[in-house]
Amino acid sequence: SYVDIHGRHNNDREVLRAISVALASLSEPGPQVAYRAADRARMPDERYEEHDLFFRAVRVDSAGQPISAFLRTQLEAYRAHVLDALSVAHTRSPLTDQTTSNLRAGFHATFALLRRYDTSFSDPLTLRHAAGVPVERRAPRQLERWILGHQAFFAMIQSLLASLNCAISAIEEGDAYTAQFIDTATIIMRGSAAAIRYAGDFSPVHYAQLVRPAMMPPNLKPKFSGLQSRDHRYLLKVLATLRGTLISGKFDEADGRVRMSYENFLAEMQITYDDHKYVCSRFGGDSEPSLRMNSAAQIYATTVLERLKQSRVATAGLQGRSPLDEEP
Repeated sequence: SYVDIHGRHNNDREVLRAISVALASLSEPGPQVAYRAADRARMPDERYEEHDLFFRAVRVDSAGQPISAFLRTQLEAYRAHVLDALSVAHTRSPLTDQTTSNLRAGFHATFALLRRYDTSFSDPLTLRHAAGVPVERRAPRQLERWILGHQAFFAMIQSLLASLNCAISAIEEGDAYTAQFIDTATIIMRGSAAAIRYAGDFSPVHYAQLVRPAMMPPNLKPKFSGLQSRDHRYLLKVLATLRGTLISGKFDEADGRVRMSYENFLAEMQITYDDHKYVCSRFGGDSEPSLRMNSAAQIYATTVLERLKQSRVATAGLQGRSPLDEEP
């Protein structure tokens, strides 16, 4: 029977057991992919390697088992979230049950996507009666919450890539599932916003004392930013491809269902940027310069995010003209 994602702690333990069984059934991930000197020379401004190291993101060669590697990414991010939810009481920040539900719905939308891709695929969270997983209660660790929340966010971005690429293929092949793929992407986009809220579920005081300094010199190079994520950069390219496919003539203008789904997706994209701004403002982003900017510039982090939202959401529209990855 299906595991209810809206339950409380007892159900969380059930979900955790199911995830453990599912992970044990997967093949081992491929070998870790290392950044080479040539890669670093080619991307001096992006600094993808620094971003991955800080957020403990390990990239592997999944050529042999891409579906297994992708599923492992989702399950490990889900497991880390559930373990954290069980072991640490939430702080007094405004994390709601709806936020948790949206985050978990994003993972489940990914499992549904895999079922559509491969009808033999079994939802890993239907497994039950596995051995118990010990959970140790501990005090909150704010930097760890920041990192774990971002790991869930990265998993959602990879799911977005999968669902949007499915939508592109469906449009090109005249597949009737086009709108459903875009609807799945909308649910996952909502989950990505929830992951950011989850990442910031602790006191602004602790952010100022522990988290922000960890992302500044001498711990990291100047101008560290989430924009250094290679997955996010690739997402912009996929969005540009999807938009181009929608307006290329292969998309039937009379197909209001697909258009409505895409407009809903863009609306959710705006909300996701607003959630980023909300978390950022809680941690002083509306009164302190962005880490990405020179401290003398006095350009606040929320201002940077608003510019990105206006630019990227507008150009993602079917009437947009500018490239999606253009920086404001």
